[in-house]
Amino acid sequence: MGRLSKHIGEGEEVEIDGEKFLLKPLGAEYYGDFMEIAKGFSGAKGDNDMEGMFKNFTDKTMKSISRVVIDTLKKSLPDETPEDIDIFAGKFMMILLPAITELNGVSGSNSRAKEKLESLKRIRNRKEDGHTSTSPE
Repeated sequence: MGRLSKHIGEGEEVEIDGEKFLLKPLGAEYYGDFMEIAKGFSGAKGDNDMEGMFKNFTDKTMKSISRVVIDTLKKSLPDETPEDIDIFAGKFMMILLPAITELNGVSGSNSRAKEKLESLKRIRNRKEDGHTSTSPE
């Protein structure tokens, strides 16, 4: 184990439908994707502004989200098929994305992005508690 390993950690667990998954961090090559994601969430005026939260989303934002989520799952779950990873990523994107941004140390890089990601975490927590609505109320 190299000197850097102790600073990286083993990853972060996320629980989905009662099962825990250990997510591993991505490399520096994904930083542009994370900044694109932060920019995409920058349109909201507050936590309850769900429409505004997605106002600045573009195709590039969606591709960045897909790339970081799918590549995190590929790295973290190498025995799973690409098809299963793709379906799982689509189904649980709103639960996975906040955990992945936090795991990679970019959730606090932009205060407005951090607020939006916190809103997503609240949505994730509601989904984990069995709520199906994406409304923050």
